[in-house]
Amino acid sequence: MKKLFFVSTALILASAPFAAHAQDWKVDGSLGGSLGTTSNVLAAPSNEASDTVYGGSGKVTLSTESEAGSFSVYGGFDLTHYADAEDENADDYAFGADGSLKFEGGDLFAGASHALNTEDRRKVTARRDTRSPTESTDDSFDIGFNARLGGVGLMARADYVTSDFEDARHRITNAVVDHDFRDRGTWTETVRVTGSPDADVSLFAQVVFTQVDYDLKPPASLHNRDSEGYTASLGATFDITDQLSGEVSVGWSGRSFDEPAFDDASDVVVDADLTWTVTSDTTITLAAARGFEESTAPLSPIYVATAVGASITHSYSPDFKVKAYIGQEWDDHENRDRQDTTGSAGVSAAWKVASNAELSAAYDFSTQDSDGVHAIPGYDDGRWTVGFKVGF
Repeated sequence: MKKLFFVSTALILASAPFAAHAQDWKVDGSLGGSLGTTSNVLAAPSNEASDTVYGGSGKVTLSTESEAGSFSVYGGFDLTHYADAEDENADDYAFGADGSLKFEGGDLFAGASHALNTEDRRKVTARRDTRSPTESTDDSFDIGFNARLGGVGLMARADYVTSDFEDARHRITNAVVDHDFRDRGTWTETVRVTGSPDADVSLFAQVVFTQVDYDLKPPASLHNRDSEGYTASLGATFDITDQLSGEVSVGWSGRSFDEPAFDDASDVVVDADLTWTVTSDTTITLAAARGFEESTAPLSPIYVATAVGASITHSYSPDFKVKAYIGQEWDDHENRDRQDTTGSAGVSAAWKVASNAELSAAYDFSTQDSDGVHAIPGYDDGRWTVGFKVGF
């Protein structure tokens, strides 16, 4: 990890003076606020409680680019405060930098970021019986390159992410709810070979290696969650005029665990994201994904998450557009008799009142059910939100 950190930092810093040759720094940013309601603030299966939700967000990016490379730094915040359930308040933030150095036929790139994130109670990995939702501090580093060899494109990158989860208190007993067993570092190495990168439809082959190293091992934890795995997939990228764009891939993924009690896992994986521009005013987006995710369920190291979704956006005028979406996710926990189903749907409208200002309104609904011997209670939650956003 230290080597990746130092190399990433060195490349980011090295790219700054090269990119600065352009002397063309840009500042982009936005500020926003929102007011909304939730019908089930704790994602509880019964005795649902509604609340008023206040939100604030902002981001600023300083960037520059030249023939030698590019460099940018950014920072942002995302605040969520509740009128009654103050323990649910979240003050998330993130900041980081990334840069690249160009060479003939490709470029080197690197990035680093630090963030504080608050886990949504509606996620299948979240605790819903604590006084406050779970917070985590996440640090990430990445480094890699893109290159063109004749008519073939080559991309290789390494990513490292550390996640440090904060403990919480049980809502009724006030006992400490220990989240240290979730603290981990995750290595991901990706290699992709693309044929005819400039073609409207371009095929690619990709291999991803993953190593997950948890901080706690037995007897400090119930079991050893460390694992190693791979994903090999074939796919295609689409850029057919202005009507169809996106990427689709299908492959096979395997994961082995250091804990003898956990069986090795393997399954089909899918990653698809397509955008169809039906007309100049209407766009349809289709998405599908299937892969392994880290589990928080006792005696279960991972779960297989399968998700599909679709959305449609229609512009009634250059300044007014409406969007509707629907999605479904199925989560099957390994080594555990538990299957979760989460559904979501919503509609939103955005009105551009000035060249850099937008008003919005949205309704979002989500529901979750769980089956099996180790099923968890489900929930229904509906949320109304109105907001504004100003760019600069």
